[in-house]
Amino acid sequence: MVFSREGGTFAYAHEWDSPDRAPELGAYVAATLARKGARAIIDGIPH
Repeated sequence: MVFSREGGTFAYAHEWDSPDRAPELGAYVAATLARKGARAIIDGIPH
């Protein structure tokens, strides 16, 4: 899950796979979050 500082905007992804497919699972979840706007949410958080 990626969420804005105040919590009003978020992108959520939840998937399952076997432990031996962890890299593929991570890539799939990252791509799903990206499609849901996670990068824009992260960019909007002051660092």
